[in-house]
Amino acid sequence: MKTNILDSNIQKLSRKFQKEFYEKVYPKMNTNSFESTRIICLILIFIAAAFFIYMLVISFAQREFLFILIIGLALISSLYKLLYQIYKSKIKKAYYKDIIEITGLGWQQGTQKSIDAQINNSKLFMHASHIKEDDVISGTYQNVELKISDASIIDAGYKHGNSSEKHTPTTMFKGVFVYFDSNKKIGSTTLIKPKIDLSFMNKGWMYFILLFWALFGALILFGNIAYSIKTGKLPDFTILLIGFAFFAGFGYWFVESSILRELRHLKDLEKVNLESTELSKNYQAFSYDQVEARYLLTTSFIDRFLSVGKAFNSKSLRCAFVGNKIILAIPSFKDSFEIGSLFFPLSNPKAIRSFFNQIASILYLVEYFKLDEKTNI
Repeated sequence: MKTNILDSNIQKLSRKFQKEFYEKVYPKMNTNSFESTRIICLILIFIAAAFFIYMLVISFAQREFLFILIIGLALISSLYKLLYQIYKSKIKKAYYKDIIEITGLGWQQGTQKSIDAQINNSKLFMHASHIKEDDVISGTYQNVELKISDASIIDAGYKHGNSSEKHTPTTMFKGVFVYFDSNKKIGSTTLIKPKIDLSFMNKGWMYFILLFWALFGALILFGNIAYSIKTGKLPDFTILLIGFAFFAGFGYWFVESSILRELRHLKDLEKVNLESTELSKNYQAFSYDQVEARYLLTTSFIDRFLSVGKAFNSKSLRCAFVGNKIILAIPSFKDSFEIGSLFFPLSNPKAIRSFFNQIASILYLVEYFKLDEKTNI
């Protein structure tokens, strides 16, 4: 029942923003121009798809079929992304600032900068050096200072013992990053993170290679042992040594990179037993201070936190209380807070609804920390 009330309140706030959009911004928009761009993009995609299907039909049962299938899908996907980006950019350049101002906040282009101490102290990520922010929405809402950005967290190396491993900069996180003030005193660090944490898979290509060679070594090692048992002959020592070296070496590298580093990262943090069964299904909490963690992770906060996940259709949110700030990281493999779609006109409420639902869910969470109502409970 409580969840339904929360969702209803978020929808109410979202409808308020949508109403102001169609009253204040939409009448000033050159919708005919946007609609022409959208139709042209759809026609180009349709022509490309029709040609792709034609090529598949004429090459069916031939050697070129698989090649055409893979290359064709890649090209159509790239074409769609390019045209969609052109359409979104046209809307953003002309009216994004006006649309954001409906919420009482401001908008500006972001930059890339070194990570600040609060993000590192938050323990949200194992290792990070820079944050690249594309679109930044900031201002004051209900007397709470906040910033919302479409951001990437970048890793440019990490320390292990007395040495520092440097490698090609890698994106550790992509999605929405939210910072806002707390009206509660935060003396320690408390962290909420997904139970199944696959953040390391942002470097999936590297882990795939490590796992491939580890399995290759296992195949050689155990295959040679099985063959020797079956034939009654002694196994080839050289092949055994090569198989063991691949299996142990690449296997340890995989475990070290994906699991052991995470355990070291959470060292000294204590696991917090969550009273919310809904939260504990997908999340776990850690803190340096169990008492403060229970003081921060109230039922009201948890309900609103989960509502943000629903608005973004994600069960992999991260949240940290650190330095009198709340930091929220919402993963997304696509640009967030985008307005419009190629599949329906801008006049359709669906074109703007998701955007305002996401904004509203964050602002509704911020309302819980209204600084004009400081509390010690």
